[in-house]
Amino acid sequence: MYLDILNILLGFLLLLFAPGFSLSLALFPRREIDIFERISLSIVSSISLNVLSIFFLNYFIKFPVTISTLVVDISLMILLFTTIYLLRTGGLPRVGLKKYEGRDDIKKFLRVSCILILLIINFLLVYDIHKDYPYPFISDEWHHIAQGVQIVDKKGINLQSPYYKERVEFLETGFFEIGFHVFLAEIFLLTGKDPVLFYVYLPAIFSCITSFILFTFIYKITKNFYSGLLSMIFFAGLKSNINILGPWFFIPLTLGFAFIYLIFYLTTTGLEKNSFISLALSAFILLSLALIHPWSASFILPVVAIYLLLRPKLISKNLPGVLVLFLVPLSSFIDVFRILWQCSFTETLRYFIVNFLIRSLEIPVKEVGHYSYLLNFYGFIPILLAFIAILYITIKNKKQEKILLVWIFLMSLLIILFQWKGLTLLAPYERIFYYTLLSLVPLSAIGLFGILNLINSKIKIRSVSIPILTICIIIVVFSLFSDYDKGKNSLYRIIDKHIYSALKWLEKNRGNYNVVLSRPEISSAVYPIAKNYVVSINPAQLGHSLRGLYDNKWFFMSDCHGKKEILEKYDVDYVLVEKDDRMGCEFLREIYYERGVYIYEVQW
Repeated sequence: MYLDILNILLGFLLLLFAPGFSLSLALFPRREIDIFERISLSIVSSISLNVLSIFFLNYFIKFPVTISTLVVDISLMILLFTTIYLLRTGGLPRVGLKKYEGRDDIKKFLRVSCILILLIINFLLVYDIHKDYPYPFISDEWHHIAQGVQIVDKKGINLQSPYYKERVEFLETGFFEIGFHVFLAEIFLLTGKDPVLFYVYLPAIFSCITSFILFTFIYKITKNFYSGLLSMIFFAGLKSNINILGPWFFIPLTLGFAFIYLIFYLTTTGLEKNSFISLALSAFILLSLALIHPWSASFILPVVAIYLLLRPKLISKNLPGVLVLFLVPLSSFIDVFRILWQCSFTETLRYFIVNFLIRSLEIPVKEVGHYSYLLNFYGFIPILLAFIAILYITIKNKKQEKILLVWIFLMSLLIILFQWKGLTLLAPYERIFYYTLLSLVPLSAIGLFGILNLINSKIKIRSVSIPILTICIIIVVFSLFSDYDKGKNSLYRIIDKHIYSALKWLEKNRGNYNVVLSRPEISSAVYPIAKNYVVSINPAQLGHSLRGLYDNKWFFMSDCHGKKEILEKYDVDYVLVEKDDRMGCEFLREIYYERGVYIYEVQW
């Protein structure tokens, strides 16, 4: 047990901290940044470095993705950046940290304690959703796991769907989120844990990471510790459901949350301080985000562009950095266009716009598209607080905070466009909806702090002001968390422990790469658990081609003759069913039964 814990900690140290920390030392060797900034940079930079380096080594140079490759790659990066750091500091290994603001050690301790307490609460809130069900909830997560497992299994990246025996290439979102699957493969390799059983901890872990980076972002641009702290509370109160997803799930969208906040922090700080390093680092992280979740990367540059138009002096002052910030992430389109090539640049651009920016963005759940859904989902009080913050930032002409105004302005335009014309640009409406929530969170925190500060300044009697402030905080917290787990009952439970055990038995006793027919919803779990192929899967992150889906469903409604035809068509080796679908055909030999789950071997 202790070795397992040590292995997990060491794996996460290599994945989430060590390479990024050494990079932060190389770029900021002295006291340019404080501990919060350095930790935030270390985490996101580590993910970016690991994803981009392994993607480049495997996709372009064909280095295998193995645990040895990962360790060597990460070690070399740490060695390189540490050497640069030592050269820049004259060979003195002195970690540079800006002195943490605070008048005394007790105040510093209390502040750090508040951050840790909120992170623990955030972790427990998200993990509580998963504690009674040790498997991923939604098909998207299963499909992502399958692609991560495939990279580990095949030791590399490819365009083949992991679910099918024959080569089925796809141009679905699965390929364009390949950075996320590379990162999953790295987690699976470096922790050594079962990809399926370990996955339930990841939403809570990365929700905490986002919360901390959000704190850093708001604390630094507002110069107010309490606004940063309150933003953590509002983020912890963000709800999730199967329609718009959210922090309950670990998918490219939710991994991208931390990237979004850090990119906006680095960009605004770099522009204000005329720091080419900060802008170049922001561009590098944005490039990795484009590989992890293109939708999340797609709206960042328009927000920055509008922000620069509002403050044109920043362009001339930071021209080299601005060029790098825009040109480096846009270079990712070179490979996208190569994959989507339609004989000419003009035709390829038209194909990309029509199929990926507009027509493909029809919302599957009408409830989410209703104009009142945002108010009902986020709540009247948090939205009111965000509106107060918008007025405050506008009236006070807060320069760095204007990035938040541009963000919410652009999201509002896209929401209005959807309500007016039924389409969105840059990303699907469900994603636009959640990016809107991400922009409202810091605004709500700034608005709440403004209200609390106003009450505190107007009411001088502490015995009166403290109860009023406490009541205000309680009202806000209640509005955030009163129905936090409302969507829990609607979450899918694709498999149970009996199906998991059956698939593990199949892998152990019959090996990998067989074709297993099961109901489509269960089929999503077959490759991630047993590395066996299937006939079809339900559409989610993959499966939009509907390959074999109708035959798969017809199998359970057919007589034995119809079943045999389908089994022959897809060269099926085994059939896995639950007791309600128990088979009685002579060409199906029962080889496994446990707690209502049957496995049949197909007899040819």
